[in-house]
Amino acid sequence: MVSKRNWNVINVSLVFLLVLLTANFFGVQFPSIGQARYALNTQNELMVVQWEDQFNECTNINRCCFEARTVSNCRNEEIEFNGKTLPFVCGTESTLQYHMNSKAHLYCQLQRFW
Repeated sequence: MVSKRNWNVINVSLVFLLVLLTANFFGVQFPSIGQARYALNTQNELMVVQWEDQFNECTNINRCCFEARTVSNCRNEEIEFNGKTLPFVCGTESTLQYHMNSKAHLYCQLQRFW
């Protein structure tokens, strides 16, 4: 025999499933975990391009994400730029290096080409 507590758990689960199916029927789109993490990150995207000892801020984030992906050697390596921490870098020391903060890194990961 099933206890009253088990019936309550089953009923709550079925109501939750009903809400999800109803939302799906009406075309409600829920964000993915990556999109939610990006939306909850309050800092602005910051990407810096380094060539030898020169640092330049990237103004076109889409192009810089694409270029950073082409070098495809991304790793955690923290630097400071204008008082802001950039914990991710793509590239090698012999090529261009793309330094980015966590919001820019999440943005790049959400792109189709990443």
